[in-house]
Amino acid sequence: MGIHANAIWEPAETDGRADLPVDGTGMVCHLTMTVPPASDASMTVAGNQIGMTLTLTPDQMTRMGKFLTDQSRHATEYLRRCMNPDGLDGIEPGSCIVIPFDVEEARE
Repeated sequence: MGIHANAIWEPAETDGRADLPVDGTGMVCHLTMTVPPASDASMTVAGNQIGMTLTLTPDQMTRMGKFLTDQSRHATEYLRRCMNPDGLDGIEPGSCIVIPFDVEEARE
C-alpha cells in the first residue's frame, strides 16, 4: 500500500433549501492523505494544529505537485458541474466531487 490522496471538492457556500451552490460562491478542496504504517512519516498535534512530515522521492514529489496543480485548474469546472446538476456531467445536489490519487501508481 502506497501513499494515497483524495481531493474532495465542494462549494464553499450552499443554499440549504436547494442544496445547490450559492450564486457567486467558489469551491473548496479538502485534501486527505493516507500513509502506510511502514513509511517514514511523522505527525505532531499542538492545540488545533496538526503538522505532518512525509518523505517523498523526487518522482513522488513531482507526481504529487502535478496532481495538486491539476486540481487547482479544475475548480471552475467543478463549480459549473455542481451548479448545473441536470447537465450532462452534473453533480447531484448535496454531493461532492472526490478525485482519488495514488502517489505510487501515478504516471506522467
